[in-house]
Amino acid sequence: MYDQSKEMLDLVHLDLCGPMPVESIGGARYVLLIIDDYSDMYFTYFLKNKSDTFYMFQVFKEKCKNILGKRIKRIRTDNGTEFVNSQFKEVTEKEGIEHQKTVPYNPESNGKVERGNRVILERARTLLFESGIPLTFWAEAIAYVTHTANITPRKNKVDTI
Repeated sequence: MYDQSKEMLDLVHLDLCGPMPVESIGGARYVLLIIDDYSDMYFTYFLKNKSDTFYMFQVFKEKCKNILGKRIKRIRTDNGTEFVNSQFKEVTEKEGIEHQKTVPYNPESNGKVERGNRVILERARTLLFESGIPLTFWAEAIAYVTHTANITPRKNKVDTI
C-alpha cells in the first residue's frame, strides 16, 4: 500500500483528533492534522465541530494550489465518517485524488499521522504543564508546536523552502 513519495503533495495523511476535554479560547474542540508525506510538513487546523473537517480540507487543498501551484494526488485517512462521506467522495473523484482508507480499527495502518498526533499533543501538553498556562490555550500550544516542528531540522526531512 505504501510507495515512496517523490514530491510534495504526492501523498497527504489526514487525521482528526478530539473532541478535546476543554474548549480552546477560540471555541475549537477538534484539531485536524495534515502531514505531507514527502516533506514531513505538519499543518494543523482547529475546528469547532467534527463536521467542519471537509471545509478545512478544501481550504488546505486550495492553499496548496495557490501557493505551490500543485494538486494533491493521494490522501490517506482512517475510516472515520469525517473522511468517508459523500462530500469527500465527490471531491476526490472530481479532482482525481486517490483516497486511500486504512484498515478499520487499526490506527497503526495510518501510522505517520497517528504518530504525528501523539508527538504534537505530548509536546503541547508538556508546554502547557511546564508553563502553567491554562488548558484553554491548547490550540495555541499545538500551533506553536506545529510551527517549531516544521522549522526544526530533522535527519530525513526534505528542505522545502
